[in-house]
Amino acid sequence: MLNGREIALTPTEYRIIAYLAQNVGRVVTQDLLLEHVWGPEYLGESHMLQVNINRLRRKLEVDATQPRYILTKVGVGYSLAALPVSTSDIHSM
Repeated sequence: MLNGREIALTPTEYRIIAYLAQNVGRVVTQDLLLEHVWGPEYLGESHMLQVNINRLRRKLEVDATQPRYILTKVGVGYSLAALPVSTSDIHSM
């Protein structure tokens, strides 16, 4: 839920965000995400991962160009930020 509305995720987007959530606050390498979400035959297919991360950001971030939740570690991978939850965040969910 975001701002009181349910966010529709594709199965692939769900697998990405679920894996990042299992590793919240830690950088997950691109290859590890590719292997976990699509399988070992997709190692090195970073463009496919980038496209899906961008779609997730457009759905989940207030401003997809300045992400607060799905963060990039350039040349390494992605992490889901472990942000403190404020009262205003709770009421907007």
